[in-house]
Amino acid sequence: MININEIEATPDFVLDQREWLIAHKAETGFSWTRLENPIGRAGSTLSAFCGGTYNNSKFERGNEKIAQEVYRYRQTLKAQEELRIEAPEIPPFFETRAARMAMSLATWAQRGRVGVLVGTPGVGKTEGLIEYTNRASNAYFIRCRKSMKTITALCKAVLIAMGNKAARGSSDDLSRWVVSELKFKNALLIFDDAQHLNIDMLEEIRGWWDEREITVGVLLVGNEHVSSQMEGTSRTAPYLAQLFSRVSQTMVIAQAYPEDAEAQAAAWGVHDEKAVAILKDIASRPGGLRDCTFTLEVAVTIARSKGEELTGKHIAEAFAQRASRPVAA
Repeated sequence: MININEIEATPDFVLDQREWLIAHKAETGFSWTRLENPIGRAGSTLSAFCGGTYNNSKFERGNEKIAQEVYRYRQTLKAQEELRIEAPEIPPFFETRAARMAMSLATWAQRGRVGVLVGTPGVGKTEGLIEYTNRASNAYFIRCRKSMKTITALCKAVLIAMGNKAARGSSDDLSRWVVSELKFKNALLIFDDAQHLNIDMLEEIRGWWDEREITVGVLLVGNEHVSSQMEGTSRTAPYLAQLFSRVSQTMVIAQAYPEDAEAQAAAWGVHDEKAVAILKDIASRPGGLRDCTFTLEVAVTIARSKGEELTGKHIAEAFAQRASRPVAA
């Protein structure tokens, strides 16, 4: 890629970018508004540039700068396309032991129970639960964020997950709306990264579960803080005793299982014994299967760049490269 500040914006250069942008817009069907953010110019400006009327000039009075920005956009697209060709496609969902455990707990919770799933990052629990929502009716996946500080934010997140994207109103109105939406559904609410939920939000969830008019399952998913804040090892535990007393099952997945690394290797088409052994070792470390995915992406790219079949050598090199470790000879 070339630094656009090093390019001399001659009339020929400006004309080339203008013609390319006109052709690109026609080929993609993008509107000028759609092109605003990628290029960094207002749609009206881009339209005027392509029409040769920007600042009443075709090649000067600011046209040069716009042409440079269009060229930068072109370079970005080209680099992304080259990476797309070299980089591998990440396989779709593949079933692992951890995913089966997560889906089994979700099935249990959807019977109107409260469940807690604790797992270290990268073991595959989230992927398993998202897959469950794709298979089961009325199962909703809510990803909790640290910015969710209020009951209002919680209610909006739940309603959006249920398809109500224009959720507005007071916290009480929104909470009643949630209850109304849950009627006659035997639904399951899965709260991922539930460690971000505060006491008030957890108590609101308990209130939904206690509603006599509905049957709803609740699954709280996250790190060890999710269980510790209810089980008595956190200073918030006394305030959550009522919710904890309703938990019917807690499941802990401490790390990725060796067979999960084998399943991931098979999904990627990796059959080399040394490669699978390395992936098992990576999966046993913090980061688990997620780290394996990142490593495989780099390894496949390395192998393709060398015109070679993927082997353990490429995976070891990729893992070392990602961790900034020297590669053993």
